[in-house]
Amino acid sequence: MEIRTLNTFLLVTKLGSFSQTAKQLGYSQSTVTMQIQQLENELGIPLFDRIGKTVALTPAGEKLAGYARTILQISEQAKNDLQNTQVRGTLRMGLAESLCSIFFPQVLKVYHERYPQVEIVLIRGGHQEMLTKLNHNEIDMFYTLGEPLFQKELVKEMNVAEETYFICSSRHPFAGKENITLEDVLKEEFILTEKGMSYRDQLEQFLARRDLELTGYLELGDIIMIRQLVENDMGLSFLPGYAVNDSIGKGTMKKLEVPGCHIIAWRQLVRRKDKFVTPQMKTMIHLLTELEENAHKEKENE
Repeated sequence: MEIRTLNTFLLVTKLGSFSQTAKQLGYSQSTVTMQIQQLENELGIPLFDRIGKTVALTPAGEKLAGYARTILQISEQAKNDLQNTQVRGTLRMGLAESLCSIFFPQVLKVYHERYPQVEIVLIRGGHQEMLTKLNHNEIDMFYTLGEPLFQKELVKEMNVAEETYFICSSRHPFAGKENITLEDVLKEEFILTEKGMSYRDQLEQFLARRDLELTGYLELGDIIMIRQLVENDMGLSFLPGYAVNDSIGKGTMKKLEVPGCHIIAWRQLVRRKDKFVTPQMKTMIHLLTELEENAHKEKENE
């Protein structure tokens, strides 16, 4: 019995349809039929009652379903264990600056614990710079924050919406107000991320369409320092939610509600479509997806 055939058998069991199983697996219906027939011939007993266009498990089929689930589970465990011990080599990750200092340290900690034989090379930079490196195979993947990417040569392994906020210290006069106008916000002193940060570009484009402009008295590439300066009431800033939600929760910082100004950035993990996906890349994609799903579940349970 082949693992592939058992997987097909269990999906037919679940969907109750050869045609739906073929569609989900990307097979022709004749391929699914042939696999089930081969399995029945090998065992010498029918596994399904075929009545009209419906299929239902025979008693023997029900028994096999239990064994098949166990076999596939053990197979997956073996595969994961072997991959964990064999994953080695170098992973070249391009990262948006803002993701590097706030979001990625915990990712690196977990990844290194699971795959200690992988050397990770982090290359930080602006949005366009990293896309150029990706296209020249100077990095394997790019984890970015900004506007959605739609290039046909790219594959998005992750695409998560991230709100961006105007923020101020909890001691700032704006902290106790609601529905502050955009014009009033722009009169304040700002501490900004460096030019080239994609979500800053999104904000500047949003303002330009309204003949408005944002100027800062200080520009920094370090989001942690920007957050500290804002908490110390040294100016306002505009940052993604993951960078400031903890401070807002602790009450040291206030998110400003500005009517008509709602800017969404997208955390995207991308690679080139023609790039061979190495085990190092697969495991990083899996980890980031897992952490994102866990964070989503925690948010739903709050």
